[in-house]
Amino acid sequence: MLIFDNLSDINAIYGILQKVGEECNYFWRNSDEIDHEKSEFTALKEMEEYLIKHRYIDSGYDLVELTYHLKDQYPTTPVAEENNRQYHEVLNRLDESTRRNFLWDIHKMEKDVGEKLDKSTKFNMALQVLLDEKEFTDDEEV
Repeated sequence: MLIFDNLSDINAIYGILQKVGEECNYFWRNSDEIDHEKSEFTALKEMEEYLIKHRYIDSGYDLVELTYHLKDQYPTTPVAEENNRQYHEVLNRLDESTRRNFLWDIHKMEKDVGEKLDKSTKFNMALQVLLDEKEFTDDEEV
């Protein structure tokens, strides 16, 4: 058990754990759901190899399940969970190139603003990109 003297240290630890969860897990609940094409898979494998090498875990440990829970350390409301689910549903419907460009644009906006966009805003933006993508492909077919 870790014991800290102040709230700032505790918040920093929660932030570190959440960042590990975000970088090593693409909303996979367990090892059966892994998409080996995602960059998070590479980060997950590197983390797993490190933990096995230093004997923190053995090769049978499901690190995916743990990192999934690290993504959301703070309690969320049902509305926030639904926003998150909808956002990822739309994001997964984008083709790979469009998704990559969209995520890069989000990253740049968050960096410029200095804070993360909320999931409902990201959802609206992703949905608009998906609709634009669908409209473009429909126009090509005509």
